[in-house]
Amino acid sequence: MFRYIYPLIFIIFSGVLISSCKDSDEPLDTEAPVVIVKSQSENQKVAGTITIEATANDRSTELSMQVFLDGGLVYESEGGLISTQVDTKTLTEGIHNIKIVAMDKAGNISEKTFNVDVRNILFKVQISSNYVGENIQIYFGLSQNDGTPIALNKVENDGTITVPTPSGFNPDSSFVFTQYFYLNTSKIGNSPGTLFRTMSVYAGLNVGEFKVAEFPVSLPVKGTHHLEITEVPTNYLAASLQGNNMGSWAGHFGNSGEISLDLSLTNTMSDLYFWLNRSETEAPVYNHINSILLGESTHFSVTDLPQMEQGLITTNDIAAHYDYTIYNDGPGSQDIVFSGSGNFDNGKLPVYYPGSIYPKYVFELGYQLGDNSYTNRVKGETPPSSFQNLNAAVSNVNYANRKLKVTSTGKFDFVFVTGRTTTFTSDLYKSDGYTVCFPNGKKNQITIPTLPAELLSLEFKSPTEFVFENATIYDFLELSGASDYQSKIVFSADNVLLQYRDFIASNSRITPTSSGGRLSTHNKMTLPKSAEGILQNYFHLNEFGFFH
Repeated sequence: MFRYIYPLIFIIFSGVLISSCKDSDEPLDTEAPVVIVKSQSENQKVAGTITIEATANDRSTELSMQVFLDGGLVYESEGGLISTQVDTKTLTEGIHNIKIVAMDKAGNISEKTFNVDVRNILFKVQISSNYVGENIQIYFGLSQNDGTPIALNKVENDGTITVPTPSGFNPDSSFVFTQYFYLNTSKIGNSPGTLFRTMSVYAGLNVGEFKVAEFPVSLPVKGTHHLEITEVPTNYLAASLQGNNMGSWAGHFGNSGEISLDLSLTNTMSDLYFWLNRSETEAPVYNHINSILLGESTHFSVTDLPQMEQGLITTNDIAAHYDYTIYNDGPGSQDIVFSGSGNFDNGKLPVYYPGSIYPKYVFELGYQLGDNSYTNRVKGETPPSSFQNLNAAVSNVNYANRKLKVTSTGKFDFVFVTGRTTTFTSDLYKSDGYTVCFPNGKKNQITIPTLPAELLSLEFKSPTEFVFENATIYDFLELSGASDYQSKIVFSADNVLLQYRDFIASNSRITPTSSGGRLSTHNKMTLPKSAEGILQNYFHLNEFGFFH
């Protein structure tokens, strides 16, 4: 019997050895394939038909791969390469998830997931109910950075402008937005007519949805309140009256020794604020009454009024010409409480303000020294102790063949370069302007779009005729980044107009050349009151010039 057992043991043992040798040559495969995405990156903006492509590396050559979109299988293939196309126009705008799965013959699985941002709508903006005023035409234009036009739309109140992403345009790229503004008013009495045309070009916009703010609306007058101010100096410089629910008056009310007015009220009650500037050497006096009532009257004497407090603001310069305006930082409005100008010669910019009658003020401060002017607009209970200067500069503005390049340094939010031609007769005030805005970035170069054929009849100045004269750098105190630049500076998505935001700014006169910007004398531009009243909602006007 043993002669059969030993051969059987030998055979079984040999089989074990053979099997063990075979297993050691081919160990169990536990390594998953490595997936490498060849197409989109995380959160990349895409439009139109896209190609999703990936490879898988594995010790095994027997692989299968799958592509899932938002959890649903869209394509599968055998081998270490997968490529498929997806028409994103069949998807909703916004974020979509892509998952790529690879499996080897041993059943090992690996995957890569990432999101894409579908943007078949390049630009969408909601227009407020009163953005386009009487005698005004506004057009919004989009173009690529090389000047290639994308779209032009006339702006209508309460409308929505939607621009699809052009075929072949990468929605991850920036583009250029241009506002064409046209105002034409007729002469009324001794007031001249106004022909005002400006192109405001904004570089560096990204795909998105925006809206423009509602402009403040004048309320109807409900009635009047009679005011008598006595013992008014006959040689005072200026005076002003205002309130939160009433009209405002400023200037000189005559030399009769009293001021008698019927104040127009838009509500049954208003506060009343009055100031009077006796002379350049005396502090102005003021009066604030918390409540005046419709149909009643108020009387007070100038001799009983307190003087304004003075703040001295330290500047980096010993002597310069200054201008300032102080606003009441009230809810929903900013009313002027005092303004002044003059020359300082001890490094201190003097400002007067009415003490603590308002909880908070906006101090818009500026001074001009030689070629440059500087502006601060800051909030506070009292004036700031020192004037803030930007650590930034424009070193070169190069403009030729519609190609504009601005070289800048330092920390800031954006830079404007502007030019304007103005003529004035007794019948017509005519002004043509152009502004180009660059957000702070490494590449500040665009080709200004040609004038659209639809606007030729309005006779806008051709971009080939532009002569840029000023460069203004802004650093907004409560805004930063690309999102704030386009949604809060270019547009007013948060319903706050540009002129109500706090900033630090510097302005220089320039002459663009191929070799660099040259500084020269800065010019102040003054608009006729008829035009200023219409334009103040669209543009930021201050003592140093004209800025959009």
